[in-house]
Amino acid sequence: MPQSRLFVAWRQRRLRIAVSAAGLVLLVYAGLSLVVAETLTKPYRRALASSPADFDLAYEDVTFPSTGDAIPLRGWFVPAAGSDRVVLIVHGRNSNRAGDNGQHVPNAAALVARGYNALLFDLR
Repeated sequence: MPQSRLFVAWRQRRLRIAVSAAGLVLLVYAGLSLVVAETLTKPYRRALASSPADFDLAYEDVTFPSTGDAIPLRGWFVPAAGSDRVVLIVHGRNSNRAGDNGQHVPNAAALVARGYNALLFDLR
């Protein structure tokens, strides 16, 4: 029995809607993937909230190359008198050597008071 034109048109319309919906889902998925990838790979850089000078600490500005691509990393070396022990203070994502709210500098001051040198540096 031949199918009616109305039925064929209805089936074609449903197929177009299904293909359009699938295309829209793929487009949204690709867009969200790009946004997530950009967010995860491009960290937000914050301004330095404090420095060792704010806590009357002697310090040196230091720069050293990263391994592999030799991108210069900058930081502060806060020495403790007569100590050969060093603690590295590394910030988290979207932060800097001073910390989100400047909390790394008082931590460095506490370490220096206990006889540890402190190296605070910025990741890329």
